[in-house]
Formats: sequence, structure tokens, C-alpha cells
Amino acid sequence: MTVQPEIPFVIHEHENNHESRKHKEENKAKFTRECEKVYRILHSGVRLTVYDALVKYNISSLPRRCLDLKQQGVNIQSEWVTINGKRKYKEYYIS
Repeated sequence: MTVQPEIPFVIHEHENNHESRKHKEENKAKFTRECEKVYRILHSGVRLTVYDALVKYNISSLPRRCLDLKQQGVNIQSEWVTINGKRKYKEYYIS
């Protein structure tokens, strides 16, 4: 059984403009909870897509939460998946 490391789930510090900074500060607690949720889901072996994160887990910005976790040292990987040779989407996972 793999032990989950303790991570002080925090979100990124910098935003590019005033509106984005304001939005981040107003939603900091929600984004931090989403980071923790994403970490626990990925650490359990589930591979997440943006669609699955939104529909199944109510996580609104998977790529940003994954980047926040990567910046904290979590080894999140991603790969593009093709369906029927046409449609592509990215899956995020911890290896």
C-alpha cells in the first residue's frame, strides 16, 4: 500500500491581471479544496480528463489544479489520447 505524502495544498501565487487576482483571492478556499481532491483522485490511480473532472467530481479547472500540484512537487503526468483516430483529449495521472 502506498502512503500518501502530506502536502500543504496551496494554489499558485501570481495572476497576470487585476481581475484574475481578484477572482483567485475570492475563490482561494475552493481552489485549495480542488487541489486536494485532484491529488487524492490521481493518487488512487484514476486517470482524469477535464470532462471527467468537471462532470464526475465538480472540479472546474483541472489543468490549473494539476499545475498547482506540480509546482508543489507532485509528479503529475499527462498524455494525449486519440479516439477513432480523430478526437484528442488529455489525461492526467500520477505514475
